[in-house]
Amino acid sequence: MAASIVKITRESSIPLIGCIAFGIIDRGTSVLQVRAWSGCNMNCAFCSTDGGPSSKFHATTYIVDLDYLIEEVEKVVGFKGEGIEINIDSVGEPSGYPEIFSLISQVKLIPGVARISMQTNGTLLTPDRVTRFIAAGLHEVHLSLHSLHDEKAKMLFGMSSYQVKVPLAAIDQFLSRGVEIKITPVWIPGSNDEDIEELIMFAKQKGIVIAIQKYEEYKFSRRMKGIKQLTYWKFYKQLEVWEKKYEMALIYKKMKNTYLPRPRLPKPFVKGDKIRAVIKAPGWILDQMLGVADGRCVSITGCQAGIGESVRVKITEDGNNLFYGTAL
Repeated sequence: MAASIVKITRESSIPLIGCIAFGIIDRGTSVLQVRAWSGCNMNCAFCSTDGGPSSKFHATTYIVDLDYLIEEVEKVVGFKGEGIEINIDSVGEPSGYPEIFSLISQVKLIPGVARISMQTNGTLLTPDRVTRFIAAGLHEVHLSLHSLHDEKAKMLFGMSSYQVKVPLAAIDQFLSRGVEIKITPVWIPGSNDEDIEELIMFAKQKGIVIAIQKYEEYKFSRRMKGIKQLTYWKFYKQLEVWEKKYEMALIYKKMKNTYLPRPRLPKPFVKGDKIRAVIKAPGWILDQMLGVADGRCVSITGCQAGIGESVRVKITEDGNNLFYGTAL
């Protein structure tokens, strides 16, 4: 489905806090998630956000103006204090943001920012771009790598253009310049079991961290036929088996933790509140509109109002200053 593009600028009067698809997410730690855009170049078969060109549920792609984003990040970092890590991530592919190198280099200059990390599927990590990421000041890369074999990886990423050699070469290039690497494969039981074990051995050989992700199904995620979700008990039990087999920490709580508690941004409203919001843009999901109230974005389901109209909304979710509501 072709998605409309919405540019988020200061002049748009759309806040950068409140919508999961773009902006800044504060989860009460020393790490801030920064989402500059919501686009993606892959169609992962298991994608938890239904991202990419073949998305069935997303009506809108958001792209945030760089100057506006830097200004707002600086404000939030000022509130959070010193020693902040900026994690550049996305509901899509962060490195596809047109001004990604400027984003990194400018965020690095913000007082209080100590570290910059980035999530990526690795497909855009050409040697030239890796050099530019290093020069911009990137400290750590979290790389989605689900198999070391091209055919399996093409199936999982949903694109015949995917080539494993691109992220593998990037890993060596980053490591040679002191950039930390964490690979973050999704374990899909019955599909890439052997691949996960190969990735564990690969990570151990390279001396890098591997953080294995659990395959999850959500309301709007893609689902792989014949695959069933594991319970968390079974998931962690298998990680324990692999930990013993490969003598390597695989359970997150056993790994180096750089997330420290920090004050949370205040919430202007909470679940159950009834508020008025002004509609500013189409929502990320079909049947949603994006409203603004008290300096926050609210994703409003069942809203038929037009841009600029004021609507009554009941807040249904408020976790981490991410707001959802239903039109009244």
